[in-house]
Amino acid sequence: MAELVQYYGTGRRKSSVARVFLRPGSGKLTVNGREFDKYFLTGAQRVEVKQPLVTSETSSTFDITANVSGGGINGQAGALKMGIARALLEFNIELRKKLKQKASFPATPAAKSAKNMDKREPASASSSPSANFTAGRQGPSSVFVHQSFQVCLPVRGSEGGAERLITGTKNLPSRIHGSGAGNKSRAGRMCRRGCNS
Repeated sequence: MAELVQYYGTGRRKSSVARVFLRPGSGKLTVNGREFDKYFLTGAQRVEVKQPLVTSETSSTFDITANVSGGGINGQAGALKMGIARALLEFNIELRKKLKQKASFPATPAAKSAKNMDKREPASASSSPSANFTAGRQGPSSVFVHQSFQVCLPVRGSEGGAERLITGTKNLPSRIHGSGAGNKSRAGRMCRRGCNS
């Protein structure tokens, strides 16, 4: 008895999963027991699914049987495309470069992370929290300073300018610690030693 020759690939897109079997044949494509053209109704979906076959020039080389589940029809088309691409790699690993150029394989999260890490600039001394703390103590050129603070806020609905004192510790903009009119805001005044009405 002749041994069955087939190549298997699994594709995923969003919440859709496709299990794809490639067998030598004439190019017939079956999805969940239905004809390909009756399962995927739009031209865009059909083109997307067949893209790995067109790229690798194997459209009429294999009969494809696929089981897809989950998600919507567009997600299933994307999952089937990836499943076909992976099954083609089982057939011939040298097709990888061609398929990757046409984006049949999305970048993995690890690859995306590595790519983003390469783009990042090294942190400068002035952007680190400790540098801000030090610079804040030296003078007004700092961005933030970690310090205890007190805030005088007007009490809503009170007459005669009653205020409430709030204390805490926080990274504060350095301009708050300056002197003069810039020290006052619409919500109230920030001071270091208490409320002055």
